[in-house]
Amino acid sequence: MSLPHLYSDLHGKLMDRGVWASLRARLAARSRVTNLGVVMLTVALVFSMILNMRHTTRIVKVPIQPSTGVECPERFGNVRTLLPVLPGHGKVKLTHLVIVAGHAVWKGNPALSVTDDNNWYLEDYQRGGSVQTFVKHIETGIGIAANDSSSLLVFSGGQTRDQAWLSEAESYFRLALQLSPTLPRWPQTALAATAPKSAFQPLFDDGAQSARPAASSGTAAPLMGQSTEDGGPNLAHLRMTTENFALDSFQNLMFSIARFREYTNTYPEKVTVVGYKFKEKRFRDLHARALRWPMHKPTSDGSSRFNYVGIDDANRVNPIERDNAYEQFRQDLYGCHHRLLEKRRRRNVARRLPPYASTANEISGLIDWCPADNSALQGLYPYSLPWDPRVNTGMGRGALLVMEQNGGYILQEEVLPDGKKIIT
Repeated sequence: MSLPHLYSDLHGKLMDRGVWASLRARLAARSRVTNLGVVMLTVALVFSMILNMRHTTRIVKVPIQPSTGVECPERFGNVRTLLPVLPGHGKVKLTHLVIVAGHAVWKGNPALSVTDDNNWYLEDYQRGGSVQTFVKHIETGIGIAANDSSSLLVFSGGQTRDQAWLSEAESYFRLALQLSPTLPRWPQTALAATAPKSAFQPLFDDGAQSARPAASSGTAAPLMGQSTEDGGPNLAHLRMTTENFALDSFQNLMFSIARFREYTNTYPEKVTVVGYKFKEKRFRDLHARALRWPMHKPTSDGSSRFNYVGIDDANRVNPIERDNAYEQFRQDLYGCHHRLLEKRRRRNVARRLPPYASTANEISGLIDWCPADNSALQGLYPYSLPWDPRVNTGMGRGALLVMEQNGGYILQEEVLPDGKKIIT
């Protein structure tokens, strides 16, 4: 068949039904394709797709190292260089986290009693006796931390009141400075190398000590007291700090552990929580389990890794009798659905997000973990945590069990020259 030269010839060919019938017959005819042909067509198709994706997708590469080409030795290492040397570095090891969970914000008005409801930003149900319990929580936490030189006292509570810029934790810290002259301090031997100034003194001078009201009398003295060379109290000499982002009891525990890591560069070996007695079951059965905290593994000195000190309201008009949030947390261990989520949103009046995904990056996955709704224990965080036995020792649970059964020794297999095997 010759090719058409004129438009009329081309038009005639296109309109010829015989030509189209012949073409359809050729396309519909049976054909045999070999395996090699199939492979070659497949390779050509894949290669074509790769080329198309390469030319149509714009990939923006962000440099992960300085322009000098020297890679950072540690992730977030540059951030941590902003921290000063810990006062007890190399001399006092902090291993015990003491948490005082916040519940309200103290206004700090010296003209009013510490236990006066008008000196606090309170919810309606907290009026009529709760502030006396808050003060007891603070005093109890101070006493525990002051008697244990390996402890760090953390007041935990976010900026939950739209009437105040202070967080619950910051207001508790301020009140602690006035409530007790025996605050937890770094030993002088630990301060010698990093802080030559005199040790921190309570915020009351000698003349005011006799007149300084205790928490029972309920009146706070003004912030006068001893000062350092630069004119202010040296708070760095205290083993006390704040955690300013927690919005509920679960975050009180998790964020305080993260704050301990942020402050000390390590994770605690044991935790003591001071709070309401009726919340103890929630902390033990739900919060500690959600964090997979080793509740039943004692520390090296034989003490418990998790302790709870509960103090309920004694003189409230309408005492709180039960834990209304227990069932909610039982179905939603991480508090990221429905009512618990809405409660966090309602309390987060300052629209703040915690920094711990960076400053305690080993548990960043745990901080953001949110399993399916109503998953309960089936939604437990499944990945490694810094306090897991495998992480701490490099051994699995089976090896640890064998070691415990054999007096702390690992069984080893030895092959004798004659081929016999013995266990040592």
